[in-house]
Amino acid sequence: MKKLLVLFGVLLLVVIWAADTAGIYEFEMRKNLPFLEEGRAERLDLYLPVGTTRPRPAVVMIHGGSWRGGSKSSPREINICQNLARMGFVAVSIEYRLVKGDVAAWPVNLQDCKNAVKYLRANAEKYQILPDKIGVIGASAGGHLAVMLALTAKKSPFEPAAPYPGVSSEVACCINMYGPMSLREAQKNPKASFYKMLGCSYMGNEEKWKSAVPLEHIAPEACPFLSVHGEADKVVNVQQAQIFHDALTKKGCISEILTVPGIGHQFSMEYTKNMQKLPPNVRQVMLSFLERNLKGFSADEAEAHYQALLKAKPLPAPNSKAK
Repeated sequence: MKKLLVLFGVLLLVVIWAADTAGIYEFEMRKNLPFLEEGRAERLDLYLPVGTTRPRPAVVMIHGGSWRGGSKSSPREINICQNLARMGFVAVSIEYRLVKGDVAAWPVNLQDCKNAVKYLRANAEKYQILPDKIGVIGASAGGHLAVMLALTAKKSPFEPAAPYPGVSSEVACCINMYGPMSLREAQKNPKASFYKMLGCSYMGNEEKWKSAVPLEHIAPEACPFLSVHGEADKVVNVQQAQIFHDALTKKGCISEILTVPGIGHQFSMEYTKNMQKLPPNVRQVMLSFLERNLKGFSADEAEAHYQALLKAKPLPAPNSKAK
């Protein structure tokens, strides 16, 4: 009987969203909402689709910036979240603990990202969110954090105790945009951003370093992943995406990969860091992945919805570079 109820729930989700393959939404933005413990200064920006009262999936966006910089409000994050909201997703772009001088950020930065998922789940009724249909996207250093978030649900000491005790940080899928996955090259470089993020050298702290490497946490029960990476990336080599993809498939996990010829580091769904248009399949592949894994769409339904987006009034281009 329990299996029948679960199956019915999945079928109901597909039916609800299958009727919405033409829906392209306006959205409202609520800036600088608190989501962490009292006294923390970090905030999130919330993007809410307007014109629908049905429960909808949600996505957390984690910015990049070498774990020490970046912004939830950069053109990349805005472009991604606006596209998500137009397609009927609730989206949040978040701030998290950054490296400050010699003060490390690990594992508080990961716990902050987990608290963003918990915030959405705890406020599911308020924002009309399907609590079991929350995904995560991360870019560059944010890609590392997004993957770590997706791979370490229920793992101590990564789970934050407050301010949402008992609320799960588990996600239903993850998009890794050009994030570092193996991090071997950072082990001997005290100037490396990862070195500073952990706050210690590799020698004598091997277990701590190992705990922060995504490849060490892959298990067969992991959620579906999509890795998107520019083939001309000189900051994080495209092989990082391939290594991660291969490690996932070896464990029997669901993994997809898109490498983009001629594109370097830092891009959104539509633009490079220099505001040049990306090949259109980047946005299409990312949105299709989310709609299949969070809405229960078939590939054909995701394609139909994307075609509706192409016919809608385009978003304005960002006016400055991503970080």
